[in-house]
Amino acid sequence: MSVHAASDTASCALSWRLFLPESWDRAEAVGRRKACHIPESEHHRPKWQLALDMLDELAGIGLRPAALVADTGYGANADFRHALEDRCLAYVLQAKAEMTAHGQEADPHQPAYHFEGRSFAGWHRYVTLVTAAHLFLTEQRRTPKAPARA
Repeated sequence: MSVHAASDTASCALSWRLFLPESWDRAEAVGRRKACHIPESEHHRPKWQLALDMLDELAGIGLRPAALVADTGYGANADFRHALEDRCLAYVLQAKAEMTAHGQEADPHQPAYHFEGRSFAGWHRYVTLVTAAHLFLTEQRRTPKAPARA
């Protein structure tokens, strides 16, 4: 996997890492690892963590993206999104339309839990979740369109 600097005309790899699937950490993969010269010290790490390592390494030499762009594998991962926000990185991440989200006006509230036999189903009334596609379409209708230029 890699991090690229990209424009509308070119792309250049700035950093890369070897992604090892979890199956390569199992005992039956010892022969495969040996044949590929994978050191015993290298193990599976999720792609999003490898991406953060590369971004941190690049930031250490003064390279920070104007905006990070990634696919839904990263967009669906809240830990990755929070880590980008912690690093003050602007991002555009792909999300599946069925992913749920809150609108801008949302004021999340988690009621105190009581061991009185109450159902967890009652919690849903406190926060309204909608699909990302519904939220996007609703926001598009609310946003005034800019006048067309001649």
